[in-house]
Amino acid sequence: MLVSELYANRKWDLTARRGERNPNAKLTAENVKEIKRRINEGERDYRGLAEEFGVASKTIRQIKNGYSWKWLEVD
Repeated sequence: MLVSELYANRKWDLTARRGERNPNAKLTAENVKEIKRRINEGERDYRGLAEEFGVASKTIRQIKNGYSWKWLEVD
C-alpha cells in the first residue's frame, strides 16, 4: 500500500489531538472559554491572565489572535 493511500484511508485532519486531548495541553476548553470571554469583555492584562492560568503570555495572545483554540466557540 502506498503512503498516499494510507493517508487517504485515515482521517488526517489533525483534530484528534487538539485541545484537551493533546497530552501536553495546560488549558482545558473551559479555561479557554473563560480567557476568550474576558478578552472579549475588554481585559488586556495578558500577563495577568497567563499567570492566572499557568501559561505564557504568548499563549494568551495566540488564543486572542486565533492561532490556537480557534475552533472553540465562546457561548
